[in-house]
Amino acid sequence: MDQDPFKIYKLILKGIKDFPDFFKCSTKEFFEKILISDPWKRFDGKGFTDIKKHELFSEIDFRSVFYKQIPSPWKPSLQHHAETKYYDFYTEEEEQHKSLKEYGNAFRNF
Repeated sequence: MDQDPFKIYKLILKGIKDFPDFFKCSTKEFFEKILISDPWKRFDGKGFTDIKKHELFSEIDFRSVFYKQIPSPWKPSLQHHAETKYYDFYTEEEEQHKSLKEYGNAFRNF
């Protein structure tokens, strides 16, 4: 499977999902449902309630999560509130280049 996030995104939009062999059936089923683009069809339209009931989250106490009673498993070490060292860096030129390549002249005079 390609590791380029943009290519993976495009495959997901097309409905092409290639899961690793080590994924259990229930894990594959979860991602199949969560990646449905129409939110009314995702998880049979039941939304977050149905997601919380899925086997993947069986050990999570959502009430404790809601009331912030569970400590974070990882807390980033920041020097200031606007620090971005934990984000991937993309240059504006890279993003613009991808867009132009994909959509051509669609927005030339927009």
